Amino acid sequence: MCVADLFSVFGNSMEPYMDMGSLTRPANSLLLQLLLKASSNDKRFVIEEVQQSLRIMAGSVDPAVSLDRLVPYAAHRNPKVRAQVAMVLTAAAEQMTPEDLVQYGNDKLLQVGGALVTDNTPDARTAARGLLTLLRKSHDIAASVASTSDGEKENSPAMVRDSSNISRNTDHALTSKPAVKDSRPACEDPQSNADAWESYCKSMLAPSVAAAVLKVVNK
Repeated sequence: MCVADLFSVFGNSMEPYMDMGSLTRPANSLLLQLLLKASSNDKRFVIEEVQQSLRIMAGSVDPAVSLDRLVPYAAHRNPKVRAQVAMVLTAAAEQMTPEDLVQYGNDKLLQVGGALVTDNTPDARTAARGLLTLLRKSHDIAASVASTSDGEKENSPAMVRDSSNISRNTDHALTSKPAVKDSRPACEDPQSNADAWESYCKSMLAPSVAAAVLKVVNK
């Protein structure tokens, strides 16, 4: 389809034309027309071409823009459209670094991923696993950065000076052995990662949805 070529050539310049009609005027929405054609056409070659156009869109347009345009369609009444949305959401998220995903909003994407992984459409559930896996990696890296930052604060020059003053003024500090502390960030421990991810999911999602997310992405 020529739409794939347009996205390949013009990239972000296509953004204003992607979703002019949105959900309220589907005939004017290029994005929705692609989603509908990819999910409802009875010709396999048409479906494959449209899916390819959607993937090229995800790789050519700013991923954050693609996510903004796609997220509302994750709740579309047509289950086949939801399946296509899950696939393209994952493709767009794959273009982002874990830090980009955190900046975009892990919370928002987790809500969407949770809804899709509990969808009654197998294709939506399968595609949602990819998105949730990316979010899990992003969450772990964000926890790592936070843990490293806390460790640097504890070892800052000011903290070291204060610690030295306390040691000089305390007889006990001169005679006792310092406690051996594991300097490895907590986030490097797989169990700590799993526990943090589980707590995060349970705090953001309904119990049944959190359980579904943890079942598919809790390694």
